[in-house]
Amino acid sequence: MSVPKWYFKNGLRYIEPYFHKVTTKATSKWINKTIIEVMKSQFVDRKIDHYNNLIETGDMKITRKGEVITGSILFNEKLQKGDLVSNSVHIHEIPVADSPIKTIFEDENLLVVDKPGGIPVHPTIGYKYNTILEILKHERGYKQLHLCHRLDYVTSGILIIAKNMKTFHKIVKVIEFKENLEKVYVARVTGEFPKNLECHEKIVNLDLKKPYGDGTPTPKKASTLFELIQYNPDLNESIVRCMPQTGRKHQLRIHLRNLGYPIVNDPIYGIGKILSEPMKRNPSKTKFAQLAQLAMDDIKVRQTDKKCDICLKDGYVDPKLSDMSIYLHSCEYTYKGGWSYTTNLPEWTRI
Repeated sequence: MSVPKWYFKNGLRYIEPYFHKVTTKATSKWINKTIIEVMKSQFVDRKIDHYNNLIETGDMKITRKGEVITGSILFNEKLQKGDLVSNSVHIHEIPVADSPIKTIFEDENLLVVDKPGGIPVHPTIGYKYNTILEILKHERGYKQLHLCHRLDYVTSGILIIAKNMKTFHKIVKVIEFKENLEKVYVARVTGEFPKNLECHEKIVNLDLKKPYGDGTPTPKKASTLFELIQYNPDLNESIVRCMPQTGRKHQLRIHLRNLGYPIVNDPIYGIGKILSEPMKRNPSKTKFAQLAQLAMDDIKVRQTDKKCDICLKDGYVDPKLSDMSIYLHSCEYTYKGGWSYTTNLPEWTRI
């Protein structure tokens, strides 16, 4: 499949909607159910008319022991163990920030960039081509790129990318071993931060898009060291140096929230946001359901009445640039046995 077209508007990078063929092996929960029954329960983001149309046009197929089943028979055909279900999906990628990806270091094996906030690093739900890896391949002609670590969509800073598998395994081994590895971030937080502070609380990391249980993994041990860089009493905000000793998802954002100094513009853990309350353990099932509903309400607010003429999917209001990144930046990444990368501090650190 050819690469879809990009276009740019109002500081955002868009991808024109495109078709992508998806093939999925029937899970145990699908057995003895029709495709329509499965779609009603598992894929609620699309109207059922969309799946009816896929069947009627012959786009939806079941492959069973090498035989392809298609057409109106699929309305009543029960799925069996080993079945492969395939159809074309009309993809609407979410626009990302149209910000330059600056090179920090490059040789024949390695590429280190200063990732902008507002762009995911790799393909995920809602993004395939609008990602750091795919944008770099498209704009610079790289054949293969391999992420050695990750940064959140909203976080900016140092991102190390290997150009071949040998280098990838070498760098990942260093990162996973953690010995002689130092990472430094800067954050802009609410309140007068102490000169030095440590946080060793477990990370309670909820996924409100998943059901209770799947969305409440066991809290993990985490440790972060913090140092005050500057405090502005007029703003009542501080610039803080953050040195994670472990590498948990959202670790710095959650630790800063738990300490009472949330990142100023954090859309999840900031003051008054859905997960602004400190957590030392997973919430009850009732509390989780309440938080999940708030998250769903937030999504509905961004929906529009306009639907796609092709797939009938709901449209969304374009994200605001100000909501696409937060005041958290990876500024130093050092392996004492061989390499060190740094970036300039962002403009928002000058308070």
